[in-house]
Amino acid sequence: EICQLVDFLLSTLNHTLQQRCATGDVMKKIAIRRGRPRKLTHSDSLYLLWLACHKPTLFLDEYSCHLEEYCDLPVSLATIHASFKHAGLNVKQVQKLASK
Repeated sequence: EICQLVDFLLSTLNHTLQQRCATGDVMKKIAIRRGRPRKLTHSDSLYLLWLACHKPTLFLDEYSCHLEEYCDLPVSLATIHASFKHAGLNVKQVQKLASK
């Protein structure tokens, strides 16, 4: 009778009741973060950008050495490149920084 009133299947009602009995709630828990966890934290990214502004002539492997030495964080060159790309920096912009 309930299923007819709310217009859904008996299996949906049974699933909802089972969920409520098992967890005390009818909704799934909300996922806090989805996708792959980030290798660099926000502060690590800020440090990397600070390095790019103050030492723009460094190569990516030298940035990696700085992160490993000062932040104890081994990071691949692809991760550093992705961080620069995410921040909106590209090779031309870094070259402009170096020329100043």
